[in-house]
Amino acid sequence: MSKIRNLTNEEWQFLEELLTSLHVLGIICPILRNYESLPGQIGNDLDIFVPRSRLKEVEGIFCAMVTSHGGELVKKFKKDTFTAWWVRIGGAPLLHVDLFNGAFYWRGRQLESDEAVRAGTRKHILGFDIPRPAHQAFSMFVTSLIWGGFYKAKYGSVINSLLADENEAAYFESMMLRNFPTAPKSPFCFDESPPEKLAVPYARSLRNDVKLRWLKTFKLSELYAISRYWCWEILNLCRPSGEWVLMVEGQEAAMDGVMDGELMSTYGGETVMSYDDVGGGLHWLWFRLRHIQRRMARNELVFVQVKATVALKVLKRLGGRPDQILAESSLLEPLGCLKSYSKENESVWVKTERRGQFK
Repeated sequence: MSKIRNLTNEEWQFLEELLTSLHVLGIICPILRNYESLPGQIGNDLDIFVPRSRLKEVEGIFCAMVTSHGGELVKKFKKDTFTAWWVRIGGAPLLHVDLFNGAFYWRGRQLESDEAVRAGTRKHILGFDIPRPAHQAFSMFVTSLIWGGFYKAKYGSVINSLLADENEAAYFESMMLRNFPTAPKSPFCFDESPPEKLAVPYARSLRNDVKLRWLKTFKLSELYAISRYWCWEILNLCRPSGEWVLMVEGQEAAMDGVMDGELMSTYGGETVMSYDDVGGGLHWLWFRLRHIQRRMARNELVFVQVKATVALKVLKRLGGRPDQILAESSLLEPLGCLKSYSKENESVWVKTERRGQFK
């Protein structure tokens, strides 16, 4: 469920100046959705479209703007299609901004060109850029389906409102037909949350159509984009952004403290996995793949729960030091790893340099 909070004046000044500066430089970056409550309130995050060719430039401007406003870069999570930033402006809670350089892509396959998005961009009454209604409706309807195989009815009223104009409804339909020519008509309405038995087969038909269209109209540029997407997936597999915590049994209270912390909002969720070092190589390999996959694909915080007697062995077998350790000092000292960690309290030890976080 989306969490709505008030946006401070400092935060809104930062966002307003960022979007205005980009527009002045000729970089059209519309806010993709959930802008209706601005400038008073904001949801979980703010999704901003960025032309793929200007991403590096926009990221540089974003970081410089955070600094000029006396802000703090807290965490960065990057994939091929977007870069998630968590920043603090003034004394406000963390502000989550997603720069989407692949908002209209699926695994490297383009669903709408950046030029078309730029040409359709409109001005909101508050002065920032927003996409044309058909583009916003397409993004809200298709994104969760084609990527995750689900759709949320909460978008229904917004989509129906966006497509109330006949021209926008016609353009939306043309986008659906162009990208998914053989897929069946949606088996559910915009204001329905379909069960899995309806959503998953429909999502599969959309994906199959995109693959088939690419094979029929083969382009080297799309082959390059697909390769780039999978290279990023492999990179994230090797260096997952989501962190992991080694938790010795009996430290559930310390785990609750970590989950109540502000940084928990920078993860896509949390998972608790038990590892007893029993079962040999195949057991270890399966656990390792699940452990990394959740940190890579979902940016999750993974708690690996172990018995005190096998803590050292788990550290060696899983590879790499955990980002946090929940254990008593008497257990950590024999492991010889205290030099890499700082002590937050009696049972929580935090890695001095944590991936994706800025100091």
